Amino acid sequence: MRTPFAFSAICAVFSLVSASSRHNYNTHNYYVVEHDPEYASLTEVASSLGVEVVERVGELADHWLVRTRKGLEGREEGDGVLKRHETLRARSAETGIKYLSRQSLRQRTKRAPILERRQSDDSDGARAVAERFGIHDPLFPDQWHIINDEEPIHSMNVVPVWEMGFTGKGIISSFIDDGLDYTSVDLKANFVAEFSHDYNDHEDLPTPKLGDDTHGTRCAGQVGAGKNTACGIGIAYDSKVAGVRILSGPISDADEAAALNFGYHNVSLYSCSWGPPDNGMVMDGPGYLINKAVLNGINKGRGGKGSVFVFAAGNGAASGDQCNFDGYTNSIYSVTVAAVDHKGERPYYSEACTANLIAAYSSGNGKRIVTTDKGTNKCTDTHGGTSAAAPNAVGVFALALEARPDLTWRDIQHLCVENARQIGDGEEWQLTAAGRNYSSNFGYGALDATAFVQAAQKWKLVKPQTRMHTKNDPN
Repeated sequence: MRTPFAFSAICAVFSLVSASSRHNYNTHNYYVVEHDPEYASLTEVASSLGVEVVERVGELADHWLVRTRKGLEGREEGDGVLKRHETLRARSAETGIKYLSRQSLRQRTKRAPILERRQSDDSDGARAVAERFGIHDPLFPDQWHIINDEEPIHSMNVVPVWEMGFTGKGIISSFIDDGLDYTSVDLKANFVAEFSHDYNDHEDLPTPKLGDDTHGTRCAGQVGAGKNTACGIGIAYDSKVAGVRILSGPISDADEAAALNFGYHNVSLYSCSWGPPDNGMVMDGPGYLINKAVLNGINKGRGGKGSVFVFAAGNGAASGDQCNFDGYTNSIYSVTVAAVDHKGERPYYSEACTANLIAAYSSGNGKRIVTTDKGTNKCTDTHGGTSAAAPNAVGVFALALEARPDLTWRDIQHLCVENARQIGDGEEWQLTAAGRNYSSNFGYGALDATAFVQAAQKWKLVKPQTRMHTKNDPN
């Protein structure tokens, strides 16, 4: 049995770490090692496997990214690492290695907007609110998801929350996406560089470099676009936004796991408008490392209150897809958000499944979401899909967390269930065993900011989640 690292051992470990942590899958094979310091030092583990230690995997304790150069001994060295591990295990169970996996790159898919013919907006109500709150954003009258003059009941109903004095102050939301344009007039005042990162190019800032890297900026604008003279306004316009770039190319599970925990002591909400392809032919979900990162977030994020992971349900309904086949949306740790349009109807793209917790307003029936776009002073009126539904929910949660910072991740889920508003055709709703109406199209109903925040103010915190593990007894 070994004692924990001595100081000299720690120094030895970090001398192995490459000066450049940039990952090059063309020249190296990468692995993740879950290290058990009780039986061997990390230096000894790396030596026994013949690998170089690159860096720790995000916020996962004792999980390390290691690599070996391709082409050694005239061939790729990948199988050699796994074979050496098998040899070590055959000799002794006490190898210092709890887990070893080779990393591969996977592409996650944006819940891209669904374009439809756009109807014009003429919102007298929005103009009155703009005057009352000193809003000079020129496209605010077009933001029907905030004020819907045609169908007043079908909006996020945030104005009464603003009147209570809650605008998201002190809350940070992270947009795990294709980058965030922090030079945007709409976002730069609320952007937090410290909790932002680029895992595609392994840089500090989440610069949206590709031509179609607009998705994350648009989602962030729905939540944190400030009061100014550019575009529209965010639901939580005094909140802060961070960007974590992962969708601009394939990434490893190690990087995805790190992204889901990036800044998790300070970030409250993670907005995730992505997942496996929405083509009706793919069933996929988070792997071992990513599941560990999610658990790490809900257990340790926000000082133990838990990270709130918000996932878009998916846009593949027209392709026969449904979110039960998506392991991200189907996780008990996710708030999964379906879409509802400005008339209170399910858009044709929004996936129906029993993983849906709530619905939030987005494009459909000729209307789209107006928000910030990539560029110094750019706007768009073509945003939508469940990609836009999820950030609208994030904005509401930011308002609620300003009102009640002590809410845990479980409290957010309970408040969704108990305060969502039933919409749509009554025939599609079914009574659950708990006595609540549920729809696979809309979950427990449409998210209403006013009802949610009012309930949050007087909410009694629920107890922590209890998890039980049992072992199979062969006898």
